[in-house]
Amino acid sequence: SKHAAARVTAGEKLLYEIELVNLGQQATNLVISDTIPSGSSYITDSATADGQVVDGAVQWQLSNIGPGETRSFRFQVTAGSGRELVNDDYRVSSAEGVWAVGLPVITIIDGGTKEVYLPVVIRQ
Repeated sequence: SKHAAARVTAGEKLLYEIELVNLGQQATNLVISDTIPSGSSYITDSATADGQVVDGAVQWQLSNIGPGETRSFRFQVTAGSGRELVNDDYRVSSAEGVWAVGLPVITIIDGGTKEVYLPVVIRQ
């Protein structure tokens, strides 16, 4: 599962946290990957557990996780000036061929870009 604040102010830090729970047998050579959301900027060295940025995603490697074990992985971004941050591309895979993806996490940006609708006047 993944957690983040529901709202953030433009220019502020936002913490993302992935909680990995092994509901099955021992898993080995895991790769956890989380794409940095469009409209945000990764905060250098904010990834825990030796996470590294690779091709626009934060990536972690875990040698193994036993049955019933839980691990947490975190990183921070700075919210841009858009309307929302959509983080919908995160996953985990293992050497055993087991993989999982998560549901989208959406954070509203307060003070971000607003859409303005003006009346259209046609003169003939």
